[in-house]
Amino acid sequence: MYSVNQEIMKSQVRQEEENRRFMETLNRHEIDMNDFYRSPHPGYIIAMHNEMLLLANNAALKANQKTLDQFVGENAATLNFPEEFEQRKRLLRMDGKLTNYEYKAMNWYKDGKDWRRKKMNFVADIQLIEFGGITCRLGIDLMAEETNRFVD
Repeated sequence: MYSVNQEIMKSQVRQEEENRRFMETLNRHEIDMNDFYRSPHPGYIIAMHNEMLLLANNAALKANQKTLDQFVGENAATLNFPEEFEQRKRLLRMDGKLTNYEYKAMNWYKDGKDWRRKKMNFVADIQLIEFGGITCRLGIDLMAEETNRFVD
């Protein structure tokens, strides 16, 4: 007889394998767009020269309660605190990659009909990539923790 626990364990093993494969892809500095799209971790590709969000995966859309057409094209700087954001970009330009980088920023949150920004604590892997012929940063949120405080 097939138990529910066996099904849960198989699902967890599949998820762990997908996570491992995705992180290996990132570590090789190659991006498999299918893995990026299906990752359980929120992922973002942002143009460095103008901070425009070029692509977000399903986990990122869910975390920000937006659809792709609502989110792509936004200025990523609006979800960051200026001093920390500048420091993060400076470190990224120097090293090309930040691993398990802890920082504070915001996510979008829909409160009734209004959009608000919610303060969050993040741990992310961030790296410089070339995407569509321009220098971008690829950010993968490994952990996101709500602070239960809003900015607006």
